[in-house]
Amino acid sequence: MFATRFDSIEQALTVGGKSIPVDAVLSIGEHGNYPVNEFGQKLYSRKRFFEEITETFRKYDRVVPVFNDKHISTIWDDAKWLYDRAIEMKVQLFAASSLPVTYRSHPLELPMESDIEEAVGIG
Repeated sequence: MFATRFDSIEQALTVGGKSIPVDAVLSIGEHGNYPVNEFGQKLYSRKRFFEEITETFRKYDRVVPVFNDKHISTIWDDAKWLYDRAIEMKVQLFAASSLPVTYRSHPLELPMESDIEEAVGIG
C-alpha cells in the first residue's frame, strides 16, 4: 500500500475530497530547513500547521483530535495561541514524542497484510 502525497494540509485532511474522512491528525513539522533561535532551537512550523489544520476543520465543519509530534512550540506566544485555539474549537490536542513507541523491545513479527484491530502505545 502506498500513501498518497498531497500539496497542502487541507488536501491531506480531506484526502482530496470535500469532507474530512479522517479520525485524527498526526502533525509532524520537522522536515525542511527552519531558522534557529538564540538558544539553538529550530523554529519549526507547528503554529502554521495547526492553524491550517484548524482552518480546515472550520471550513468543513468537523473537528478531530490532533497529535503534535514533540512539543507544541519553542515560542511561548505560539504555544499559547495553539492552546487557546484548541480550547476555542474544542480540539483534543496532544503533544509528545512518538519515538518512545517506535522501537521494539522484543521481536514481534506479524504476517504480511495482517489485520490489526487495536494498538496501544505507552511511553
